Order: sequence, then C-alpha cells, then structure tokens
Amino acid sequence: MDSKKFKWIIFWAVLLGSVYFLWPTFLWYRMSTDEKLNSQKMKDKIVSKILNLGLDLQGGIHLVLEIDADKLEKDMNLQDALNRAIEIIRNRIDQFGVSEPFIAKQGEKWIVVQLPGIKDPQAAIDLIGKTALMEFRLVENTGAIEKVAAKARELGVQLKDIYDENHLVKKEFAELIPKGYEVLPGKEEGYFLVTTTAQVTGAYLTDAKMKIGGEYNMPYVGIDFNKDGAKLFAAVTEANIEKRLAIVLDGVVQSAPVIRSRI
Repeated sequence: MDSKKFKWIIFWAVLLGSVYFLWPTFLWYRMSTDEKLNSQKMKDKIVSKILNLGLDLQGGIHLVLEIDADKLEKDMNLQDALNRAIEIIRNRIDQFGVSEPFIAKQGEKWIVVQLPGIKDPQAAIDLIGKTALMEFRLVENTGAIEKVAAKARELGVQLKDIYDENHLVKKEFAELIPKGYEVLPGKEEGYFLVTTTAQVTGAYLTDAKMKIGGEYNMPYVGIDFNKDGAKLFAAVTEANIEKRLAIVLDGVVQSAPVIRSRI
C-alpha cells in the first residue's frame, strides 16, 4: 500500500469517527430549550453522548455554600454535617435534571456547586437551599404498584406522569392506588407505593451517618432517635415485621429495607 493511499484511509477514518462522536452534540444544540430540559429529566441517552460545555461557554450558576457551625448541635461533627449536606444537594440536583454538575468541598466548611446550562438560577437556589425532610413510610405490599406500572405501560406514560399539575392522581390510575398511598421515585430503583403520611419523621432524629459494621463489616446508615422517637420507631417496627419501611428524603425513596424485628 503506498503512503498516499494510507493517508487517505487515515483521513477518512478520522473524519467518520469525528462525525460519529460529534453527531449527538450537533443534534443536541439544534434542540429547543424545552426539548433539552425534557431530555435531561428523562435521562435520555443523548445527554451522556454530547460534549458538555463548562460555565464559561454555556452559562449557568456558580454557588459557594457555607455550613453555619453555630447552628450545629454540640455533639455534631462539622465534617459529618458537610458530607451530609453534599449528599442532600446531590440528590436534589439529580431531581432538577442537570447534566454534569460539579459539587465539591472547599476548605473546612464550604461547598462549591456549579450547574452548567441552568436558565432559572433562583429555582435552583431555592431547590438546593430548602430544609431537608426525612421520613419513614411503610411500603404497600399487595402488588398494587405492579398494576399501576402495567397501566402506565399500556397508556405509554411514565410513572412520574400519573399525577396532574396539582399532584392529584389522574383518573386512569385513581382506582389502582389504595387510599392513603402515593407513588414516589426511588434513588436507585424504580418507584414505590408508600403511605402518604409518615410513620416517623426526621424531627425525632438526633444523628444519622454512614457506619461500618454488622456481620459482614459492610457500610450501613446508623440512625439515633431521641427518647420519644425511639419509642415511636420501636412501635412501628414491632407492628410491621416482614414489611418494607421506606426511608424518604425530599420525596425520594433512598432505600426500603424489610423490617425483620422490632428496632
């Protein structure tokens, strides 16, 4: 093969490869703003294939948040509070549908947040800054969620769309959802049908953080309640052994372990 022919092969290989990898980006920037937001919220595959521009090229918001150490309880570690805040912020940004967010510690008590492409800075700031709400809710265990999911597939909609703009269940699903329950998204898996009223709330918590231990020395979330919370949690777990108890943070189910015994 002569060198000229070889150069043409290299040229066309590079050109075709460039077109292949840049095509999703080309399609992305031809979309309207609403189409882009919808793709991000729906986690469309195209979002992971585009070239992501930083704040300097596509705009967005840059926030520096500070932990108010004076408002922490006396026995609370500042770094634990910082790590917890970062996890909460990350969960909220995931709900906002931002692609390629940057969230990191800065110094001993600051958190840097960069959100490229955000067109409504105040909405993002309000979302990040609101008070976290942790709840413990029982999961419906008769299989109703499977019926709801089947109906959603039949109608060609997603489970998040079974509620209207006023968060009322659409009539097509009203008879499938038991009274006193609602559908919430899961952080790692699908959707859950949980009680609309929390059995226990985070108001009773005195501490919650990652720990290592148990039979297999695995990480788990350790929670401590105050005296009233401990009694209430014990009563709930005792009355619902072998049922799942969802840990809900800001309306998203973080996990839903099975209650094996009174806790």
